Amino acid sequence: MSATAMTLSDLGLESPPRVRCQVDLNECGPGTADAVLAGQFMFNGETHSLGAQFDWRRNPSADREWLILLNKFYFAPALAVAWRDSGDARYLARWIELTTSWIESGMESGFIAADVTGRRVQNWCIAFHAARQGPAPLPGRFVREFLVSLEAQAAWLRDNLHESRNHRTLELYALLLCAVAFPGLARSRQWRDFAIVELSCNALADFRADGGHREQSMHYHCIALRNHLHSLQLMRDNGLEHDPACLERLGKAAHFAARMHLPDGHIAAFSDSDRGSYLDTLLLAADLLDDAELRFMASGGQAGVAPAAGSLEFPDSGYAVLRTPWQAPWIDSAAPMQLVFDCGPLGEGNHGHFDLLSFEAHAGGEALVVDPGRYTYDEAGPCNWRAAFRETRAHSTVEVDGRNQVRYEQGPRRMKVRGPEPAHCLQEMTTGPGFACVAGTATSAEYDVVHQRRILQVHGAFWVIVDDLASDSLHTYRARLQLGSQFQDGLLVATIEAASRVRARRLDIHLHSSEPHTLGIEQGWVSMRYGERQPAPRVRLETQSRALRIATIIIPGQTGTDDTAVRWNPDAVWIRAATGAEYDVPLRDLAAWSQRT
Repeated sequence: MSATAMTLSDLGLESPPRVRCQVDLNECGPGTADAVLAGQFMFNGETHSLGAQFDWRRNPSADREWLILLNKFYFAPALAVAWRDSGDARYLARWIELTTSWIESGMESGFIAADVTGRRVQNWCIAFHAARQGPAPLPGRFVREFLVSLEAQAAWLRDNLHESRNHRTLELYALLLCAVAFPGLARSRQWRDFAIVELSCNALADFRADGGHREQSMHYHCIALRNHLHSLQLMRDNGLEHDPACLERLGKAAHFAARMHLPDGHIAAFSDSDRGSYLDTLLLAADLLDDAELRFMASGGQAGVAPAAGSLEFPDSGYAVLRTPWQAPWIDSAAPMQLVFDCGPLGEGNHGHFDLLSFEAHAGGEALVVDPGRYTYDEAGPCNWRAAFRETRAHSTVEVDGRNQVRYEQGPRRMKVRGPEPAHCLQEMTTGPGFACVAGTATSAEYDVVHQRRILQVHGAFWVIVDDLASDSLHTYRARLQLGSQFQDGLLVATIEAASRVRARRLDIHLHSSEPHTLGIEQGWVSMRYGERQPAPRVRLETQSRALRIATIIIPGQTGTDDTAVRWNPDAVWIRAATGAEYDVPLRDLAAWSQRT
C-alpha cells in the first residue's frame, strides 16, 4: 500500500507501537511551545521573530548552526506534547501549520545534511505520536501529507547515511524510530532490520574497548550514547532483541561518561563540548543495563552500589580520572576532589582541540581549573572564536614558541588541521589510600620538545603538577592554567625569583620553575553552552630555556591566607597544608613517593 492511501487504521494505530513522547530539554525550555505560538524561535541563545510564515532556507543568524536547529524541528514535540497535555488547539494548529509549511515549501529531504534529516525524522515521529494522544483526532488530509513526506525523508536518509561516527548513530536511530513508529510504511520492516544490525556495528566501531568515543569529545560521546540508549529502549518497548556484544560496549561507554562527569554534575568539557549534564542519560543506562554501580554514580550516591575504585584510567582513549573514593571516611569535606587528565588522540570528525596534557580540576563543590569548551563553530567576524577556543594557548598545558601542538591553518573556507597530530603516551596510573598519580608525554611535529607531565593528587589536600620539557634548542615556554569564571575578579599575584603565587577565594596556587620566569594573568574565556561565553582568567608562566622543569601546586579550599606554605628546589617540593600536615615530595618520581607514603 502506498503512503498516499494510508490512514491511521491502515497503520494499525488503534493499538500503536510504543513510542515515548518526550521533549528534548537540552533544546527546548519550558516556554518553547508558547514562544513558537508567537513566532519566536530561540536556538543557541539567539532569539529571532519569524512570524507565522517564513522561508525555511533563510537564516536570520550569522551562525549556520541556527538554521540547522530550525530545520531539525525540536520544537515539534514541544507543541505536540503541549496539545496532548492541555487540550489547547492552538498548539495542534501551530504544529500542523509549521509541518505543512515545511512540506509545501518544497524542501528537499536532504536539506543541509543527512544528520539534520535524521533529527527532523526523529522529532516528526515523536510529535506525531504525542499529537494523536490529544483530545481530538488529527485531520486526515494532514496525516496523508505528513506520511508521504516522512516516508520520502526516511527513504532518502537510508540512501545517504554517514559512513561512521555520531551522525550515523542518530541517523540509524531515526530510521529505526520511523520503522517502529509507522510499521505500515512499505519499507518499515526492511529499515527496522537494517537499523538494528547497523546500530550494533556502529557502537562497536565508535566506542573503544575502554568505552571512550573515537571523536574524543565528551559532548558527542554523550549524545551518541543517548541515541544508542533510546534505540535500545525503543527496541525493548516493542519486543525486539539487541546484540549482547553491543550491550556490553554500551555499558563501557556509559561508565566512561559517568567518570567524565565532575562532582557538580557537568561533564569535563574537553574538545568540542558544552559544559552540560547527562546524568539523566546515565540513569537511563543504569535502568536499561541493570547496572548498580552506574546508578550510584548517576544518582549522586542516592541509590545503587559504590564503585570499588575512585581513580581510573582509560588507556585506549587516553584519559585518566584522579578522584577521591566514592566512599572516603578520612576526608573531612563531603565534596569530592577530582581531576581529569587528557593524554589522548586528537580524535576523528574535526572535533578535537589542541589540548594534549591539559586537565580539569574540581574541589569543594566548584570547578577550579577548567577546559574552555567549544563555544561556536562559526568562524566569521573580526575574531575567529572557533579557532580561539581550539588553540593550545586556550588550555591548561604548555605552549611552545607561540605554536599550536598541531599545524592549524586557513583553508579555502575554514581553518584546517594541516600537520600530523602530536604523539602521546598515557603512562600507568598509581593509586593507594589517600592519593593517585598519573603521567603522560607529548611530542609535537611543530617543535623539537618532548613534554612530560606528571600529576599527583593527595586526596582532600592538593595537586602537584610537574612539567619536564626537554630540548637541545632554545624555546619560549608558556605554561597556562585556565581558571573558572568565578575567579574573574579578586586574583592576587606575586613573584619572587623562581617562585610565584596566585591566591583567590578558596584557591591557592604555587608555581616554581628551574629558570627565571614572569607570571601574568591573561584574559581567557569559557563557554557553558553553545554560543555563550564568559570571561575567565588564565594564569601564564613564561620563560626561555632549553630544558625546563615547572612545578605547580594547587591547593583548593584555601582563603588566600598563609595557612599553607610551600618550599621548592628542582628535585623536591615541601608542602605544609592548612591542617598542619607536612609533605616532602620528590619531583623526579611522584609515583614511587606515593607508594612509599
